[in-house]
Amino acid sequence: MAGRCWRATPTTRFSRRTGVTYNGGTSAMAYTYTDAGDLLTLTDDLAGTSNDVTFTDTYTAAHQLASEATSNAAHSYTTAAAPTAYAAVNTLNQYTTVGGNA
Repeated sequence: MAGRCWRATPTTRFSRRTGVTYNGGTSAMAYTYTDAGDLLTLTDDLAGTSNDVTFTDTYTAAHQLASEATSNAAHSYTTAAAPTAYAAVNTLNQYTTVGGNA
């Protein structure tokens, strides 16, 4: 089929996807699950790069996310630093400047 960019691979007995091939078959994603159905790992193999990544999760007995790990720091979320300098509040209870920026 022309124009097709991804292909799903087999699923588990509960219809959970275990993998996807995309980018003309040169890149792939793989998924693993606990017996209870929680996502354990998501691996993304990017064609021709060193940017491959595996996300690994752990869960509590109540299936709540307990921890997350990433094998490649380039794929980690980092928060922006909060401003440390606030100006005075105007009569509408608004900051007119934050961190020296109006």
